Amino acid sequence: VVLLLFQKSLWLVVPVLLALVLYYCLRPLVQALVRAGLKHRTAVKVVAGILFLETVLAVVLLTSIASSSSTPSAPPPVADWPVAGNVSTGGSAPGWSCTMAPHSPGRFMTPSSASLL
Repeated sequence: VVLLLFQKSLWLVVPVLLALVLYYCLRPLVQALVRAGLKHRTAVKVVAGILFLETVLAVVLLTSIASSSSTPSAPPPVADWPVAGNVSTGGSAPGWSCTMAPHSPGRFMTPSSASLL
C-alpha cells in the first residue's frame, strides 16, 4: 500500500523538481537580460520562448532520428546468400568434398582437387 502511494506521489514530485532545476539554471540568464536593460517580465518571456523553441527542435530531431533508425532493413534475397552446399544432396563448400575415408576415422573433410582447378 505504501509503495502504491509513493508511486502515485512520485508523478507529482518529478515535475516540481524539474521546474525547480530549470528555475535555478535559467535564473542567471534572466538576470543578465535584466541588467542589459530588459524588464523582468520581458526577459522571462524571452528565455521561456527560447527554451520552448529548443524543446520543439529537440523533439523533432529525436523523432526523425528514431523513425529512420527503427525501420528494419529487409534481409537479402535467398538468391544472394552465399552457397555453402546442401548436406542432404551431398553438396559442400567450394574447395571441399564431404567424403569419409575408411582408413582414417574422424577425417570428414578433404580438399577436393576438382574444385581447386
